[in-house]
Amino acid sequence: MAVPSSLDGNIPVVNMGSLGVGKEEEGASEAEWHRVAQGLYDALSGVGFVYLSHHGIPEAQINNYTNATAAFFSLDQQTKDKYSLSECNNDDNQNGYIVADRERLDKTGRFSELRESYYMRNLEGVLPDSEVPQIRPSLKAFVASCRILTNRVLRALALGLGLQEDFFTSTHRGMCLESPRNGTVLRINHYPPLPVPIPDNVTRCGAHTDYGSITLLFQDSMGGLQVRNVDGMWVDAEPKAGTVLVNAGDLLQMWTANRIVATEHRVVIPKEESRQRASRYSVAFFVSPDDEVLVRPIDGSTSHPPVTARQHLLDMYAKTYQY
Repeated sequence: MAVPSSLDGNIPVVNMGSLGVGKEEEGASEAEWHRVAQGLYDALSGVGFVYLSHHGIPEAQINNYTNATAAFFSLDQQTKDKYSLSECNNDDNQNGYIVADRERLDKTGRFSELRESYYMRNLEGVLPDSEVPQIRPSLKAFVASCRILTNRVLRALALGLGLQEDFFTSTHRGMCLESPRNGTVLRINHYPPLPVPIPDNVTRCGAHTDYGSITLLFQDSMGGLQVRNVDGMWVDAEPKAGTVLVNAGDLLQMWTANRIVATEHRVVIPKEESRQRASRYSVAFFVSPDDEVLVRPIDGSTSHPPVTARQHLLDMYAKTYQY
């Protein structure tokens, strides 16, 4: 019988135990795999989010990468614009800077979103090496750990769904690699200090669902993330030391015929003035299947039309970016 997950508000916590990064995957017992699988399935088929404790990604890797990209965001705007996604993006690069309010996730169209980002899909692509020489080595180390954790989560999810263990891992081989093509992206978001007074038509991140399979989210201590729970209420997803927050994306919901839920979430402006005047950072590893993978409901139903992973991402990006 699976060990129940603990609860933090309305978002469960699953202990990765011997499946954490840095531990031998095959050393985990069958019971351990099924414990984690049950916990992940219960969480992602319910609220759609789960905290992973004992995930094993070293704190130093997270800090090194966050500090490196924070150094980039501190550069003058003209320098940052040299690395803009529109200037740099091509099939060989797929990296770039996204200026504040270019990406709008709020579906109402009422809000500007005060958030700048750096988007990285290709570890060998263009990066601001001359301005921030530590960014590439810190990126490579962090992505390697994220790939390991992602594969263990995907394997456990397949078990939780009663599928072959490699059902998902076999369709996500190209995460942050050049070949095969894959839309997985590591991005860091910088929410700068808010203007005084704060206009009524601004927010930090509008309500949305993620596009891909799953997301690994690493928050700083500033807070502000909210998740819409099963009762339709907004729940604070408070930063929880030593955990990574994982959520399901649209493609996973489509693939599982709605057994797994892609839950709406947002980042709100904090009430505390001290937090309004401070920067907020988050790092997200947005996981997608390889480009050519055809995603269709595993139960054979017509609950969602088939779509390739690449086409789905292109469709969603077209709705999101302000040109």
